[in-house]
Amino acid sequence: PCHQKPDVVAKGEKPENFPSARSGHSLTVVGSNAYVFGGIDNRRPPGPNNELFLLKIGSLSSEWSRVKINEENAPPPRWKHTATLFDPTLILFFGGYHSSNLRFNDVWVYNTVSGDFYQPVEQQPSFTPRGTHAQTSKWPNQPCPRGGHAAAAIDVRVYIFGGYGGFGYSRRELDDMHVLELDLPLVLPASTFSSSSGFKDDLGLLQEPREGDGAELFLDLRSC
Repeated sequence: PCHQKPDVVAKGEKPENFPSARSGHSLTVVGSNAYVFGGIDNRRPPGPNNELFLLKIGSLSSEWSRVKINEENAPPPRWKHTATLFDPTLILFFGGYHSSNLRFNDVWVYNTVSGDFYQPVEQQPSFTPRGTHAQTSKWPNQPCPRGGHAAAAIDVRVYIFGGYGGFGYSRRELDDMHVLELDLPLVLPASTFSSSSGFKDDLGLLQEPREGDGAELFLDLRSC
């Protein structure tokens, strides 16, 4: 059969509805829609963004539009974060980089029906211009700030592995595994983190610390 590349247009033919070329963003497919969040591009001054774009996917034509968000209640600009669909309408965002000094370990949830962001546990970035990070969250066992990690949802759990970051002045590749037990609504104390380090794969081999992992690391986690 002949395959045809679908047309991709901006809503209303407005340039602002088309995302700029970027990297380190996330793309999450929810039914026939895809959501692109954050990333870094060639804008000046340089830095990441917290833009949210919606791609309505069709068989012959797809349409981009920029989603308006409430800046007072939205994730700060970031890149190399993760976005995990854990419910038919909810996307969970974790971590990422804001600058060479600031890395995140916060959790945000985006409701694709209401169009709202919320935090299960309110968190504010804790850092200094020299790059110190302290654990100030009330969420026990919360992962340290990081970016370039992997995340995957299986049943009622989101698994987070690896990445690059750390508390304090630490900057290192990580090999720790964290599990967020989900319960809806996603609030304390029903949803909790647990953690471990030195994660082994299905052959019993110790995973090396790494950044930029792929979700294939989690294919056998149902047996964990």
